[in-house]
Amino acid sequence: MLNLKNKILKKFNFIKFRETNISFWEEVYENLDYAGIDFLQHLIEYRKIYLNQKNQVYDFSLIFFNNNEPIAIIPLSIKKIKKKYSLEAFNNNLICLGFLKDLPEKLKEKYLFYYLEIVKFIKKELKIKKITFNITCVKNESSNPLILGQLIRNNKKFFFDENQIYLKIKKNIEDIKKEFRKSYKPLINSNINKYEYGILEEKNDGIWNEFRKFHEKISGKKRKISTWNQQYKAITDKKAFLVYLKDKGEFVAFAYFFYTYDECIYASGAYSNEHKSEKKPVGHIIQFYAIMEMIKKNIKWYKIGVEKISKKAIKKHLMTSGEPVNKLSVKKEENITLFKKGFSSNLFPVLSLEIDK
Repeated sequence: MLNLKNKILKKFNFIKFRETNISFWEEVYENLDYAGIDFLQHLIEYRKIYLNQKNQVYDFSLIFFNNNEPIAIIPLSIKKIKKKYSLEAFNNNLICLGFLKDLPEKLKEKYLFYYLEIVKFIKKELKIKKITFNITCVKNESSNPLILGQLIRNNKKFFFDENQIYLKIKKNIEDIKKEFRKSYKPLINSNINKYEYGILEEKNDGIWNEFRKFHEKISGKKRKISTWNQQYKAITDKKAFLVYLKDKGEFVAFAYFFYTYDECIYASGAYSNEHKSEKKPVGHIIQFYAIMEMIKKNIKWYKIGVEKISKKAIKKHLMTSGEPVNKLSVKKEENITLFKKGFSSNLFPVLSLEIDK
């Protein structure tokens, strides 16, 4: 991979790789026109470590320069399974460049063209059959239609098989609750005082280790300690927070969230089997407290998840994620999506485009 990186740097002399230029990435990130969660370095590092547990994944994230000044960033990764390669954004389809605020539209268009040229170069070098981009309207800014136009001009195949599920974070929790599914409100209101809750957003080894042990017990799986260390680092660096619930002094639920100043995502969690029911809806309650924390942090959007709009799309998603594909797993995925949509205010369609030439 080092040889390929050197080839890219030689051919495209206006870029640098994130791994060896972290400060430049952060300089752009702090001044993005929209700080999507995928640009958060702590999340990139976590995804890289997590994915390398099963496959070989290489960080190819790029910083773009104009007149020696960094102006744009993009998360990129190359995954190797046996002898085949894929170009992704850490197990996700490729997305649009993240640009500095207030850049001229012509300059954005120019660098989007360069970005596509780099993608095509990597595709050719590694003999990758196809690469998929995801374009969404959630950011409501000009970069998406600009890259969309270039992709459509260069490629013929595009499709729509998912929505992104979002909640608009308003300043008043009562206004947000109006967006919740009607059945959720009484579940939350009648049970919320039955539990103690807390937010971990600074160093506390005791609570963090309780989360790790609880997660391993409930999931029945052990992750590499490096994945846990990276998540904990994100908390101590104020890029993530952990919500927890207690019942009579005992931990019964945890939920972990990464965040930027524009977006927040649910990354992992664990819930006592005895408390996952309509009578003890800890999942609903922990989401409510997490949303309260998002209000406190002035986050604009809660990126709740993705809705696959057909069983075929769900099966494809499960296969990509390495999960078993059967009636039970498909139904489980449908139920998870239904739960997430109950907290949402917006469904944003995602247009996917493939480069196969």
